[in-house]
This record gives sequence, C-alpha cells and structure tokens, in this order.
Amino acid sequence: MALYDLTNDPFDAEKGRWREAHKRRDKEIDGMRDNRTSIYAYLISKLSKESQDEIQGHADWENTRDPLKLWIVIKKCHQILTTSKVTAILKKIAREEYAACKQGPFQHIMDYKRQFDVKLDALIVCGNSAASDADIAMDFMYRLDNSCYAEFKAEVVNDMQKGSSMTLDDLNKMYVVTSRRVVVKAGKDRG
Repeated sequence: MALYDLTNDPFDAEKGRWREAHKRRDKEIDGMRDNRTSIYAYLISKLSKESQDEIQGHADWENTRDPLKLWIVIKKCHQILTTSKVTAILKKIAREEYAACKQGPFQHIMDYKRQFDVKLDALIVCGNSAASDADIAMDFMYRLDNSCYAEFKAEVVNDMQKGSSMTLDDLNKMYVVTSRRVVVKAGKDRG
C-alpha cells in the first residue's frame, strides 16, 4: 500500500491501480501454485541416479514436496564436487575449488561473479573461516582474466598505492567497478 497514494486520491485512480496490482499478484501466485508439480518433476528428471540417492539421504528430504525446498536440498548436496562426507575432506576440497576459481578467457564478468560466489559460499558452508571482505575482493580481482583486465588490475593497484579515496574493500564494490569499466580498443587508425 505504501506504493500508492490512497489518502490523496479524489477519483479513486490510485485505489483502482492498487486493486489491479493485487489481482495480478494473486493470479501469479495461483499460476505458480498450479505449476508446482511440473517444476518438481522437471527438477527430479534432471538428476542422475547418484544425485537422487544423495538427495534422498539428506536430512531434509522428507520435507521436499515443494519445488523450492527440493532445490535448496539439491543445492546443499551439490555445492562441492565430492561424495565424501568427512568434514576435513570437504573443507580441503572447498578450499581447493575456491583457490582454483578464476575467470576464463571468454567468460563474461557476470558468469565469473556467479561462479566466484558459489565457490565462496561452499567454502564457508563447509566450515572454513572466510577471509576479510577486503581479502575476498582482492581474490576476485587478481583472478580476473589478464587478457581483458591486466590494465584494470594495474590501475587499481596503482590507485591503492597512491592512497586513492576510492576503496574497493568489498566484493560487490569490486564487481560493480569491474563490470562498469570502459575498455578502449584501438582500431587500425589507432582511434
């Protein structure tokens, strides 16, 4: 209701918009409710036999009659690429996968950020202590592909050395600055 000015509405236009928004919302919710079974079946159909066994052995399996809950269990079971349940092994593999995460030469920055977030999340979920926000931002930057971002990395490091007022001490700040970077490509005429 805060989005609509219902107190100053002499012609009930705002009230009409509010009612229509409610109708659309209810229709969307009903549509999602009607599609639950097909979404659930789709998720199950994409799992291998090994994955199904893994998910059915999970503690939350009994509560997965909802597609969202099923997706959460699938995500929990597949964060790390190992079948081991030993905590020390899970922590080691999570550290290795995080350390190996880097941007590929033709990988879009958004895809790399998603991949980095997944590896960082798995690192923390497995019980490893997370680095500081500034260290995580530096990990993200130094693992960018050099063919596209070598100059950017040098600029950031030089600005930090100069004591620049802009601080990139957070992963999201680093991502935003990186993704909005303008790259100048010289043509044949060097223009």
